[in-house]
Amino acid sequence: MVTLRADEISNIIRERIEQYSREIKIVNTGTVLQVGDGIARVHGLDEVMAGELVEFQEGTIGIALNLESNNVGVVLMGDGLMIQEGSSVKATGRIAQIPVSEGYLGRVINALAKPIDGRGEISASESRLIESPAPGIISRRSVYEPLQTGLIAIDSMIPIGRGQRELIIGDRQTGKTAVATDTILNQKGQNVICVYVAIGQKASSVAQVVTTFREKGAMEYTIVVAETADSPATLQYLAPYTGAALAEFFMYRGQHTLIIYDDLSKQAQAYRQMSLLLRRPPGREAYPGDVFYLHSRLLERAAKSNSSLGEGSMTALPIVETQSGDVSAYIPTNVISITDGQIFLSADLFNAGIRPAINVGISVSRVGSAAQIKAMKQVAGKSKLELAQFTELEAFAQFASGLDEVMAGELVEFQEGTIGIALNLESNNVGVVLMGDGLMIQEGSSVKATGRIARVHGLDEVMAGELVEFQEGTIGIALNLESNNVGVVLMGDGLMIQEGSSVKATGRIARVHGLDEVMAGELVEFQEGTIGIALNLESNNVGVVLMGDGLMIQEGSSVKATGRIARVHGLDEVMAGELVEFQEGTIGIALNLESNNVGVVLMGDGLMIQEGSSVKATGRIARVHGLDEVMAGELVEFQEGTIGIALNLESNNVGVVLMGDGLMIQEGSSVKATGRIAQIPVSEGYLGRVINALAKPIDGRGEISASESRLIESPAPGIISRRSVYEPLQTGLIAIDSMIPIGRGQRELIIGDRQTGKTAVATDTILNQKGQNVICVYVAIGQKASSVAQVVTTFREKGAMEYTIVVAETADSPATLQYLAPYTGAALAEFFMYRGQHTLIIYDDLSKQAQAYRQMSLLLRRPPGREAYPGDVFYLHSRLLERAAKSNSSLGEGSMTALPIVETQSGDVSAYIPTNVISITDGQIFLSADLFNAGIRPAINVGISVSRVGSAAQIKAMKQVAGKSKLELAQFTELEAFAQFASDLDKAT
Repeated sequence: MVTLRADEISNIIRERIEQYSREIKIVNTGTVLQVGDGIARVHGLDEVMAGELVEFQEGTIGIALNLESNNVGVVLMGDGLMIQEGSSVKATGRIAQIPVSEGYLGRVINALAKPIDGRGEISASESRLIESPAPGIISRRSVYEPLQTGLIAIDSMIPIGRGQRELIIGDRQTGKTAVATDTILNQKGQNVICVYVAIGQKASSVAQVVTTFREKGAMEYTIVVAETADSPATLQYLAPYTGAALAEFFMYRGQHTLIIYDDLSKQAQAYRQMSLLLRRPPGREAYPGDVFYLHSRLLERAAKSNSSLGEGSMTALPIVETQSGDVSAYIPTNVISITDGQIFLSADLFNAGIRPAINVGISVSRVGSAAQIKAMKQVAGKSKLELAQFTELEAFAQFASGLDEVMAGELVEFQEGTIGIALNLESNNVGVVLMGDGLMIQEGSSVKATGRIARVHGLDEVMAGELVEFQEGTIGIALNLESNNVGVVLMGDGLMIQEGSSVKATGRIARVHGLDEVMAGELVEFQEGTIGIALNLESNNVGVVLMGDGLMIQEGSSVKATGRIARVHGLDEVMAGELVEFQEGTIGIALNLESNNVGVVLMGDGLMIQEGSSVKATGRIARVHGLDEVMAGELVEFQEGTIGIALNLESNNVGVVLMGDGLMIQEGSSVKATGRIAQIPVSEGYLGRVINALAKPIDGRGEISASESRLIESPAPGIISRRSVYEPLQTGLIAIDSMIPIGRGQRELIIGDRQTGKTAVATDTILNQKGQNVICVYVAIGQKASSVAQVVTTFREKGAMEYTIVVAETADSPATLQYLAPYTGAALAEFFMYRGQHTLIIYDDLSKQAQAYRQMSLLLRRPPGREAYPGDVFYLHSRLLERAAKSNSSLGEGSMTALPIVETQSGDVSAYIPTNVISITDGQIFLSADLFNAGIRPAINVGISVSRVGSAAQIKAMKQVAGKSKLELAQFTELEAFAQFASDLDKAT
């Protein structure tokens, strides 16, 4: 037995006391008030700085952006699914920064500088602020050294110097990324460090770029920073700043760097989404007021530094996408004003087979010529002028002089009979667009105005759009209301109208006095029975558009409001867009939420509604108090059994979207959190079944057994986990398989107007997978129940249900379930893909899902953006479609091919949802109403349809047979149009 003496014990205690050091640490902490859509509102972070990193209790990092009087708006750098209301947040005291070192060369990283290429961690002993100040005026040198891109058109006519910022701008599919990546490939051996930043791009596209860099040996001097389309908006916003910080690390060490931002349009969209969700006031095109500063402080970091900073340089090639060549949109004009020149890529040149499709005539380099080498200057000195002269001669235009009084848009007639439209009204001539080839027009031939547009004096009270009647009977529409005359577009040839003939307003638009309480859009009824719509609510009268000729209406006749819009008092908690029910049964939609009443649009005539009758809210969206620990996206269960999803986590309540009608839910009933994020059971037992968005069978064939489950929203495969598309997916439709081939793992959009056969193309593709060992999932979103029943019947009759799952939420389903249905389908397809099988999923259609999401968001009082869609509607579809992929051996070599469907209105692909989905997919199959009506099925417009990656998967035999088909079809279409034009001329003569 060991015996310790008292002095030994005393010495041990004294040593321990001396070793003890007390450290007082003060931490600035706060509490989560609300979380959702990548934004958290935090109370209590009193000393936090703008842009400071904060850390949430469960580990998520965020950036404090909005410092308000009673809370802080934090954007999350992750999905934040585990963050709960009431959880603690601590300020880190650090502004966002990343580690930097030469170890990043050859690596693929994310916006947080974390490697995502599966090649281990990157060692670094230094760090840089993501947002650091640009070099000052005195620290810069003029551009004097050339940066050779290896592209002759650029190096000769639009030269770029080291330290320059040259914008690459053009429409979608004009080769912008190809110009940028070719420039990186051509830096091999030039002692230039390259940084390629992919912002909001498809993961498959980024994977292809990385593969190309590796095959060509460019990764040795290149860093790839990638945040793909399914990444949170915060990370897409940060990615360019991360790339700039890495490029600066090398620049300030005296090295030359080149950075590509692909593309800044996506960064601006991500910033717009963040700002709308932070409730910052929207400006032009719903962008926040500081979106110019977003890009200017980024691009100003590119520079040629002087000797005090090491003589290094950072050359920036930002990319911006335009719509239909419109460079006057907000983001293009902003970036053009910051850069030192622009390389314009033309869709016409690209489609004509000219690559790179650079429009040299309007491209410019403002400072690069000073860096051009003498030899290149001598060789290419006159190239730009000669090219401009050639283009001018090639596009020789016809001008007519002497048409001094012609109006823009007026038809004019040439001496030999050709008709044209006057468009460019210049000081000494008029530019006329010819409606024909104009081969017979000779210089000096006479031209006369047809008089299809008239100028009328004296119609002082006429309104824009009002019908007017000329003395001899011609009707016209008053459009140009000028100070001394009115421009009237004639609805007829107007040959009988003479100068000085009288014109009268028809009164089709009425001004009504005394309707003080009428609402915009309300129906009003005139004394003699005519109905009109109140549109212009002015201080002393109301402008009413008549639904009829109004010939019997007399000045002074009485007008009454129909009551089709009701004002209701007492619905204090009603939400905009919520359904309300009147005492006698009429249903209405609450639209105008005013301080003392609610404006309700009636879904019916409302003849039985009496003043003072009661009105109740239907409760389709519930606000729940007391769910303090609930997570965003968590399932909650109401007392009577209804399931809902917690979406808006606010300071005193939770906004829950109901997965059902919720008619049995009463005010005060209890709600419990389930602790589960939305997930569904998965198994092979779902094959051949029809289910709803909750994976519950709705075909009357009993329950489905399943031992596994998957999250409805799961992360997409990463860049390194994907393979390039190389295996064909045969649709069985010759037009597609030959000229618009689709590969396994591709996302090919089917787009067109209503009733052009979009569903038929999709379902025929499923039918033709029989015997191809492909699992199919058909998701019907907001479709008519009868249409879905017909599809299911066809699948059963043709034997396709054996390998198909149908997920259906029809038009009468709650918006929540229509929103969830595509994610349910994707989860089922992923179950088979990750088991090494090939899957095909049809989303019919994503326009309906977007509309359902808009409805949910408006009812949750989220701020609306463009076309009233919420700010994150792009992210809605990107995180869904990015799940389609061809996986590599680490994930089983399976694939998920997605054919989303989107409906257009009158062929307008520039609307918000079509442009969003087009930007995420790998190509588009355009269905034409004209072809459909002409009896051509499938009505595919091959000329404008495209498959960007499918050709790599096309089998050799098909390539040989169909190699010239698209060109021959284009030539036939051109000849057909010419023949039609000639036929029309024959008829005219």
